[in-house]
This record gives sequence, C-alpha cells and structure tokens, in this order.
Amino acid sequence: MRRMAYARLKEVEKTMLETMPAEEKAMVDRAVNHPCWKRTRVRTTQNFILIGPERLLEGISDASALRFDLAYILITDLFGRRPNPEGDRVTVYFKELWNFSGGTGGGKTINIGNAKHNQKKQRLDTGLFYHEFTHCVDDTTPILRGWREGLADVGAAYAFFFAGQKSQAQQRFKSYRLAFKADYLDRDLEYWRIPNYAPSAGFFTHFVETAAKKNQGRIDWQPWRHFFRAYRQMPFRDGRDPGLVRIVAAQLMSDFGDWAFDELLRFRFPLKASDKAAVKKEVEACRSGNYDDMADPTASEEFPNSPLPRDLLFRDLMDMVNRVSDNEEEIRTFAGEECGIIMDWKVIGPFPPSGADPHAQVFPPEWEQDFRKKYRLGGNVCRWVTPSPQGNVHLKSWGWLDFKYNYMENKAIYALSHVSVGKDTPVLFHLRADDDVSLFVNDELLGKYANRGYNGATRSSWRGPFGKLPDAIAFAGVLRKGRNKVLVKVRNRAGASGLIAAITLRDHTPVPLLMTDNLPPGPRKKQPAIKWKKAIKFRFSSRGAARKFDVPVGRWEVQKKLLVGTDRKRRVPWRKYTVRPGFPKDSPSNLLWLKKKTTRKLEDFRLKLMLAGDSGVPKVGIIFDGDGSRDGLSGLTLIVHPAGQGAVRARLERYDRLVYASGDIKLGQPTGPDGLRHLTLTRLGRRVSVTLDDATLFNGVDVRPIPGRRRIGLMSWGPGLRIQGINLRQR
Repeated sequence: MRRMAYARLKEVEKTMLETMPAEEKAMVDRAVNHPCWKRTRVRTTQNFILIGPERLLEGISDASALRFDLAYILITDLFGRRPNPEGDRVTVYFKELWNFSGGTGGGKTINIGNAKHNQKKQRLDTGLFYHEFTHCVDDTTPILRGWREGLADVGAAYAFFFAGQKSQAQQRFKSYRLAFKADYLDRDLEYWRIPNYAPSAGFFTHFVETAAKKNQGRIDWQPWRHFFRAYRQMPFRDGRDPGLVRIVAAQLMSDFGDWAFDELLRFRFPLKASDKAAVKKEVEACRSGNYDDMADPTASEEFPNSPLPRDLLFRDLMDMVNRVSDNEEEIRTFAGEECGIIMDWKVIGPFPPSGADPHAQVFPPEWEQDFRKKYRLGGNVCRWVTPSPQGNVHLKSWGWLDFKYNYMENKAIYALSHVSVGKDTPVLFHLRADDDVSLFVNDELLGKYANRGYNGATRSSWRGPFGKLPDAIAFAGVLRKGRNKVLVKVRNRAGASGLIAAITLRDHTPVPLLMTDNLPPGPRKKQPAIKWKKAIKFRFSSRGAARKFDVPVGRWEVQKKLLVGTDRKRRVPWRKYTVRPGFPKDSPSNLLWLKKKTTRKLEDFRLKLMLAGDSGVPKVGIIFDGDGSRDGLSGLTLIVHPAGQGAVRARLERYDRLVYASGDIKLGQPTGPDGLRHLTLTRLGRRVSVTLDDATLFNGVDVRPIPGRRRIGLMSWGPGLRIQGINLRQR
C-alpha cells in the first residue's frame, strides 16, 4: 500500500511538472538541482547537530565546537531550562540559500543565513551562536516586548563570562551599559518602549554591575540564576504591562535587595515609593488567595498605585454582568460611577489606508469631528453613528464598544466622547483595544500602544473573571476645567475589533463629579497668523559652502550650485535595534547638521528646502529636535520618498518609532522657479505641518517635542537629492 501511494505521488508530481509553465519549471529545477544539496553534510557535537556545506563544517575547529557545547551547559544553567530534555540534540543549520546575514533561534533549531560553501574556517563560540541558542532556552514570561532580544544578549554575555572569553564578556558589558544609557535613559521613552538587543540587555546587566560595586567588584550571577527560576513559579503571571512591572519589581527585590526597586523608579517605571510594600503584599495575597486586605476601601489610600483594588472592582463588575445580565442599567451605573468607564460615544469608520500603516495614517476625524459629514474612501462610506443593538457598533453593558463593520481588517476606526470636570484634574486614562490604540485628549496625542495579543491580558485569579476591561495600558494626562474631548483611534489588524476606556484619578479612585456626553464638539481654535523672523539662509554658490555644516557621516559637495550628498555607502546608523529577515533597513548615506549655534534657541520654526526637481520626486530626511550625533533617528525625523507614478509618501517618526504616515499623495509639476520643488516643514509648539509644493503631507499633526534638543539635520540616500537653498525662519 505504501509503495502504491509513493508511486501515485511521483506520478502526480510528474504531471504537475509537465503542465507547469516553462519559467516556473525552470525555477523548480534550479531549486531542486541546486548544487548546495550535494555538498550538504552533517556533523555532530555533544549537544548539537550541525548541517551545512561540507567544507564549512570541516572548518569548525574542535576547540570552537567544545566551547559551544560548554555554552549549552552555561546558558541552560542560567535560565534553569533545557530546550531538549528528551536528550536529542539542537540543530544548527547553515543555509546557503537564505540571504540573511544573521540567524534565528527557537525550540530546538538554530538557522544561520548566508552560509558560504567554500568557507575554510567557521567558529561556533561567538555572540551570534550564543545569542540564538539562548532563544532556544529562554522562556521567561511575561516580559516587555524589548526584553526578549535583550535576554538573548544576556545569555551571550553569560556564556562569554564563564567560557573563558573574558575580553568578549567585558566588551558586551560595556556596549550594553552605553546603549542602555544612550538609547533609553537619555531619551524620553516610555518604559515599555525600551529597545531590543543592547539597551534591554543593559537593563538586566545593570543589576549585576551595581551589585558588584556593592560587593567589592565581584560579579555574581547567582541572583539572576535564582530570578529566572523563581519568576517561572510566580503565583500570578500578569501580562498587562503595568502589572508586569510589579511582579518584576517583587522578584528583583527578592533576589537583589530593596535597592533594585529604587533603580526601577530611576528607570521611569510606573511605580511609586508606596509600591515597595504594595508589590510584596500583592504577591502574598496571590500566594494565599486571600485578597481581603486589598479589597478593603482603605487599600487605595495605603497603596495608591496598586492595580489590585481596581482589579477586584472589575471582578465585582464581571460577576454582576454574569449574575444580573438582564439589569443593564445597574451594570452601566456601576461601570461608570465606580470604575470610571466611559459609556457615551460617537463612532466612525472603518477608514481604509492608502499606502500607509492605518495606525499611523491621518484620517479626517483627527482634524475635524463634524457629525454631519460623510467620507467616501476606497468604497467605504464612513459616517458618525451612535452605538445601538441594530447598528455596526454595539455597546456592551459594562462599556466595551464592539465593532461589527464588514471588511474592517487592516482599517482604522475612531470613537469620540467628551468628559467634563469641575476643575483641572490630573488623571489616568485606562484602555484596552483590539488591536492597536491611539489616544487624543483635547486634540493632543497622549499616547499610542501597539498590539500585544490581547494587549497583554492573561487569565489570573487575582483579578477575577477574564473580561474585555480597561486594564491593558494607562496614560497619564490632565483634564482641564470644563468639557474635554477624548478621541480614541483603533487600528484593527484582523477579525473582531473594539475598545473600552476609563478615567480615574492618579490613585485609581473615581474622578469626583465626572460627566460624559456624546454631543457634537465645540469649534476648534484657529491658529493665529505667524510673523516669521529670518533666522538663516543658505545658498550654494561656492564649493566651500558645504563646510558650513557638521557632517558626521558621508560627504556633501557643491555641484553646479547645488548641495549634493555624494556618498552611497548607507552608513548612517538607522534602526539600530531592528534585525529580522526580509526587512531592509534602507539606511541613508549622508547626514549633515546645521551648526549648534544656529539652532540653540530654536523653538517654533519654518524650514524650507529648495530641491532640484528635474529628476522626479527626491528622497530626503529631515531631523529636528535632534542631538547632533551620527544616528539618523536621534530625534523627530521626517522622511519623504517617492511612491511611484508621480506620488509621494511621508513618515514622521519619534526616534525609530512611526507616529504618523501619509498615504500616497499625487504631485503636480514643480511650483518653484527654475523647476525647483519646495519642501516646507513648520513646527508650532506640538503642531507639525509639512508641504511639498502645493501638496499637504501633514497638516498640524500633534507631536510631543523632545526636551532639551534643538539640532536640525538633513539626510540623503545618495546624489539623487540636490538642494539649491535652505531657508530657516523662527518666531
């Protein structure tokens, strides 16, 4: 029977090949008959099966293989886990046909790209192999997103440290420390945005190095060995980012001492001094299953930052939903008055993207909220609606907005409410959304939060029945006296979608006399006319004009009275901590900064570039609020690039995080004299506008400035960008 099935399979395969178009058949032939298969061999070590080109495997010395086997023992000892407890070996596959300069690891497999069949020497005792093997071992969860690659880097440093590769270990410690400071501590990033790789590795090794200073310089890894084992056995596994910080704090204090808590405060984690006692009490409550003390009305006064009293309140809410689901008015009252959940909304959508991420693309509700208007986009007619049982938007009894639109995959949906208070009030906005969420308060972007599955939710006995509750993320803000506009944007990736939002005081208690409504907003304030002062004007009539700038990367020359970045080597540091197959970084080649004295007092400004447009739409990058370094993403960065067929796209990033993106915008002929295109960037407070000739790329989008930074820089991707002049004006 098996032979007959095999024969039938071969017959089908032959038929398919015979009927396949010649071009596709040639592709199959090239893949099946590629010479790499004939030279692929297998070599084994104590803990690994190595697969790859014969010559490459022969070039691995026994000493290098032995050290990699030692790293297996060291890394599994650090994390207290083996990826292959059954005794089978971990596979390392050197792939000739995978065009990727790095590797991937997980489970029982490590893949290494760009393998060379004629390579004479290959080492296994390097950071790449230690890092990828750590991915096979590390199962630490829950964690912040950036920590996963950081933990793999920690595993590499640990292996170097104990495998006798002390210089490599010291270099790793130093690079992690510098990256943690430069790319996290010195930047105003939220705690959950700590970058991958070296910065997050620096977070972990910081505790080892600090403990060493307290212990006469002796590095002791024992606390981390205990941490990974104990964390795996924690009595609760709260994956929501605010709660995650608390269980990490509790375990760090247990293993390193109470001083570790003070370091978390310094690292901008959402903790308060009272949390030092609160997180311990939360762990004790979870271990015992007795939450009476935290459910007491005075708990919020004693532990004003603890989420547990609010979680227990949500438990009561969901019990009420399950118990008295027919009494919706009682549930709505409890949700609104006790939990601060917003129940009054107007909703519009879904908005389809045009060449951009819909989470970043700016749609009409971000600049106007006119309930009379309809928007026809991509076949959709978007109109403002009130949630109703018969419509496309349902409001659950406890406040979850359930979106029921057809074809809402990869689209944006907006929900608008108004909140009134009697005086200026510092508050917390609590949200959960399916999937990505942005929050605008009084037309200012308070925060964005990308998909975390269920936004970090996990079932946990300490917070009661699982529900779609406003507990995934909290943004701190201020409600002004009177009526405040609250606009929430949800980007649905696929499947179901919805959101829920609540407002509390900073101690998680209800806001006194808070009222909400879904009536039309008041008129938006008009920006007064600005009188710009001349700051500086550059023209490039001489070759020496290029020396008026600081040039940390690349080369700029004046050619025919045009400033041109002549380097093509793409050496501007760019998305330093993004490493994944199939993701081209597209690094710029040339970076210049206006002199520090030119912009040291700059706040509001208008920057205009006159660009030679005879070669089509140029690609250009403008950095503002930058630091003057080599990093092309060291501040706020505008990137304008061709989109094909005479269209252009623009991106506005904060460090290396996309905040806004335009869709495809058609351009006409250059409007300037001599065929010049005019690219103008205007910043007024938090408002940023960008135009290219007559086309508006961004119109007053809200971007939080970076404190203490004033540098302005320009980037090119080669000689295609030619600048005839630069005008900078300020208020």
